[in-house]
Amino acid sequence: MAEPYTPKPDPDAMVKVQHIWDWYFAVVEAKQLHGLMDYQMMKGLKLIDARREGRAVWEFTIPRYLCNLNGSLHGGGAALLLDMCTMSALGPLAKDRHWVFLGGLTRSLSLSYLRDCPEGVKVIIDSTVLQAGRSMALIRGEIKSPDGKIVYVVVDHNKVNIGPPPDMMEQEPEPRYQLEPNLFFELGGGGGSKL
Repeated sequence: MAEPYTPKPDPDAMVKVQHIWDWYFAVVEAKQLHGLMDYQMMKGLKLIDARREGRAVWEFTIPRYLCNLNGSLHGGGAALLLDMCTMSALGPLAKDRHWVFLGGLTRSLSLSYLRDCPEGVKVIIDSTVLQAGRSMALIRGEIKSPDGKIVYVVVDHNKVNIGPPPDMMEQEPEPRYQLEPNLFFELGGGGGSKL
């Protein structure tokens, strides 16, 4: 029987994944691109776990704008969600401008839709880097229920490392070591220390 997801975050990995989001939002602000669908979606994601070996886990409630006419997560919405979340698993591995967020390009995104995922359902998006070389990476991801009993969608995401465009490099913020309130986590359960 599946067990509920229990986060075991690594503080350094959490900061590196948070840095990806900070950088993305800095670019959106600088270019005034607030209408982007991925921007709207990323604001609703809550980071709950990250590991230095290349893993990022997010919590998300399926919004109406990512759903089809039947009120279920649209295939394209699932692809967008998994594209952005799986990419973030590379964050803990990024160094020396290698595998930084804005320097990757999706080569292929292969999704299998296993179950209907209704609007308003809380899900976990769990992404793990299977391989990251100099120029290519493979990340596997799942959209699943918090208790782990239902897997809605699985993905294999192949990324190409191309390096960030110079105009986006100008927008990179300094890494923060304090997470925003909506992204904070506690070490060791309730009442633990916070980043």
